[in-house]
Amino acid sequence: MEFTPLESAVLTWIADHADDPAVAKQLAVARPIKREFTGVGSFTAIEVPADFPRVRVRPAEPVIESPQLGEGGGSVLLFVEGLAQTLELYSHGESFPEQIQSWRLS
Repeated sequence: MEFTPLESAVLTWIADHADDPAVAKQLAVARPIKREFTGVGSFTAIEVPADFPRVRVRPAEPVIESPQLGEGGGSVLLFVEGLAQTLELYSHGESFPEQIQSWRLS
């Protein structure tokens, strides 16, 4: 299993904008292990080695703009005990397609 192009872009954006270097270290080696599409977003379970440095400061998360998401969307990276565990992508509208072709993160 691999990250979708949008998931990869979101994780790269988060790593590039993080104040805590542990975020970038974790996301550089993170791998997806399970994905669930909900119709209005997705939850992707992430695996990071347990011996990696723990995140102490929650990173900023980008807003997603796309013609396929009329009202836009967002993202949340969830941590458990300082390790990245789940990436949530969501729509502010009624649907979130499984394949988004173009987007802008801010």
